[in-house]
Amino acid sequence: MTTNQFKSFANGPTANVMAQNEWEILPALSSGFQSGKASSAQINKVLRQTSFIASAVAQYVAELSGRDVMDDGDIAAFVEKLKSAGSAQFLSIGKNLNEIASNGAASQAEARKSLGLGSSATQNNDAFLAAGSNLSDVPDKAHARANLGLGSAASRDIQESIDDLTMGKAILNGGALAVRSSRAQAGTAISNTNNLPVNAVSFVYSTAENSPGYESSLLSWGGFGGAYDVQLTASYSRPGLVKIRTKNSDIPGGVWSNWSSLYTTENKPTAQDTGAVSITGGGCCLSQ
Repeated sequence: MTTNQFKSFANGPTANVMAQNEWEILPALSSGFQSGKASSAQINKVLRQTSFIASAVAQYVAELSGRDVMDDGDIAAFVEKLKSAGSAQFLSIGKNLNEIASNGAASQAEARKSLGLGSSATQNNDAFLAAGSNLSDVPDKAHARANLGLGSAASRDIQESIDDLTMGKAILNGGALAVRSSRAQAGTAISNTNNLPVNAVSFVYSTAENSPGYESSLLSWGGFGGAYDVQLTASYSRPGLVKIRTKNSDIPGGVWSNWSSLYTTENKPTAQDTGAVSITGGGCCLSQ
């Protein structure tokens, strides 16, 4: 048990002290005793009021600090004990509630309860999405889209207009159809026209293997799982020059047909092409 050597004076029930109502109107209360003699009741009242508070503060310090408070005149030691007593009961601003943390899990839980905090208060912020981040803090966005039932179109940009042909964009209803594009040319990644991608618009050079024999744009499409492909070419430098060929996958490995020319007003057949012979006057007739 701690010791408190500061005792209250004249605190007994029969102590000779001035009555409180007389004390409060005593002229010397404000000016002090100026001359003459003060009565013992007056002196006892002064000593009791001062010693009472001193004794109470000293007792408080002793109990909360767990240390003896001695009447040894050491003011610095008493102030240090006073601070120690306060730290045992009050939270320090500079410690940012560390006193509660140091007191254990039970104290921490009770403090959260007193503040009305739910279970989320103890969760790591990394486990939650910040409203201000607008889902940018989702670590696995592909997994998140799958959980929402979103398909691959959810990660694609949409055409800016019906004429937007930017590759990879999702098509608007009524928008332009953008297909993949490639090229066939000797010495490049695709040197054989047979290897151009199906369902695409490509360009083929005459140097490419199995080319139509001229530089041209090439449209390809495939049916029945891509086993039966069609290639259609048109020359950009020789108007009306159009050729077509097909791939037959009934034959193991698939076999391409020869290129066949389509006759147009800009690419008319010769008499020899149709089996006709010339007659006088510039006309022609069919041979038998």
